[in-house]
Amino acid sequence: MWTRRWCKIGWDELGHTAILFCYHTEDTTTEKSTAISLERVEINALLTDDDLLAKGGPAYAIGAWMLTDSATSSCMPLSIDTRHVFYAESNEEREAWIRDLQWVAVHSNIDNGYIIERDEQRAMLGSGSFSTVWKGIDRNTGKAWALKEINKDGLNAKGQEDIREEIEIQRRVGEHPNIVFMREFVETHSHLYIVLELLPGGALLDCIIDSQKGHFSERDALGIMSQLMQALEYIHSLKIVHR
Repeated sequence: MWTRRWCKIGWDELGHTAILFCYHTEDTTTEKSTAISLERVEINALLTDDDLLAKGGPAYAIGAWMLTDSATSSCMPLSIDTRHVFYAESNEEREAWIRDLQWVAVHSNIDNGYIIERDEQRAMLGSGSFSTVWKGIDRNTGKAWALKEINKDGLNAKGQEDIREEIEIQRRVGEHPNIVFMREFVETHSHLYIVLELLPGGALLDCIIDSQKGHFSERDALGIMSQLMQALEYIHSLKIVHR
């Protein structure tokens, strides 16, 4: 049995966690019938049951699985009782709802969008004074990305300003074959995340040190310098200076 509801996305009082508010009527100033926290959730399109369609039921289903800490790493729902199902009136409406729900969910908790096995040593790609870089798997596509995790508590106002300037530059750069691509920037109440293209080849310096002679051949060095010059030429065309 399905019931018509009017829904909107909001945040808790602290602005930390997204909430899906559902109402009995189109007037969203009235009392809410349901409030669903999106702190631990996975949002996906669902195939609709054929029997439901045969009875004239709605066709464009959205599933919201409530996750526990143990389920977060395995990408599995806790149980069937923790699944909420919603129906949109068209495929376009469903895609818009999924896009918006996934966006607020990942900004509530990065684990809603990416599987990060923090207990696995190999998942940590690097670390610094204020940040750690993790290998994260996109829950929807299964593709691996590099997630630069920055704790806000370790940054003063100037530090946060510098990070946001870095993000803006990355957005201006966009996609270029010789520059690491930034997929998205995610901000939760406690951390900043820069989601970057994962480059499995390692650092250039390590490649030089590990090479057979301890240095590149002239031909190999020429190829690498050519790529570097192409990247510099591109960012200079955008009025960006690398330092």
